[in-house]
Amino acid sequence: MKKVGDDEYVIHLSGLKNGTQAFSFYVDKNFFEYFENQDVIDADVEVSVAVEKTGSCILLACKSTGTLTVPCDRCLKDLALPVDFEYNVTVRFVKDSGEDVDSEDSLVLEAGQADLDMRQIIYDYIMINLPLQRFHDIKDCDPAVISKMNFVAGRDAELNAVSPFAGLKDIINEK
Repeated sequence: MKKVGDDEYVIHLSGLKNGTQAFSFYVDKNFFEYFENQDVIDADVEVSVAVEKTGSCILLACKSTGTLTVPCDRCLKDLALPVDFEYNVTVRFVKDSGEDVDSEDSLVLEAGQADLDMRQIIYDYIMINLPLQRFHDIKDCDPAVISKMNFVAGRDAELNAVSPFAGLKDIINEK
């Protein structure tokens, strides 16, 4: 298994000149294994980062495109989800690590820090942009699992119909 290298996702800030530079990172299955994420079965995502340095501030304009394979919430079959989103992160440098200038789309580094590790930023934005419910169209789900789900749902309905408490439901609905 290929390890996610410590230097593979690093932008060396100390060598950046004022202006815009482009960086590209590839995210695969190993990337998610590094974060011990077992929900992502496979990944093929390209992350392009335009780094604009202006004085004491660096703007990261990131774009992630590709696919992630996750289990379907309904049938557990592999589900390929498209990944296509953009996000911006502002990197600010502070002299004192006690200064509170952190915000949602801002990252604070100490003034002498020379490198920016992009792993956590990339991971967080990919995971935030995944849908909460991940499932196929019903026709694409595993038919055996759908059949079993329908059978269990039917049995639950039968059990509720013959339940001695079924009549109480009518009393609650009258009020």
